[in-house]
Amino acid sequence: MSCFQNIKLFLLFFIGVSWSTNAQTQWVQIQDTVYQVQKGKNTIQLQFLITEGYHIQANTGVLDWVIPSTLNMETRSLLSDVSMYFPKPHKISLIGVKEPLQVFSETLIVQLEFYIAEIPKQSIPWKGTLSYQTCDNRQCYYPRTLSFILQLDPN
Repeated sequence: MSCFQNIKLFLLFFIGVSWSTNAQTQWVQIQDTVYQVQKGKNTIQLQFLITEGYHIQANTGVLDWVIPSTLNMETRSLLSDVSMYFPKPHKISLIGVKEPLQVFSETLIVQLEFYIAEIPKQSIPWKGTLSYQTCDNRQCYYPRTLSFILQLDPN
């Protein structure tokens, strides 16, 4: 095997390893997943921790070439009038990009409001996903989806 072929194989291996490692990295984690709920209107705050040195795109007002963050909660017959409220993003500059990016860094707190007509005797599991695109100060990465299950416990 020639030196050139060895270099090609090494580069292909390195690119494959770095891509597979990067493809599985989650830069966001949810903090708490258990909440006390009552009959009537409920308000909970989902706290997402963003890895230090990274940020995720805002849910609105992003540039055309980036992907906004979205929070999706499954539809449950026990829960109605579900509303979600993202905080105001902040602006950062990315090297080589003229316009600032609208982002969330460090901690993202999303407020969920919902109504429960009748409290069941057992916990209510509520599945959700946060889809996001992460960037550091030099580049943006492929989008990720963080799946989670909230546990709504009767008060």
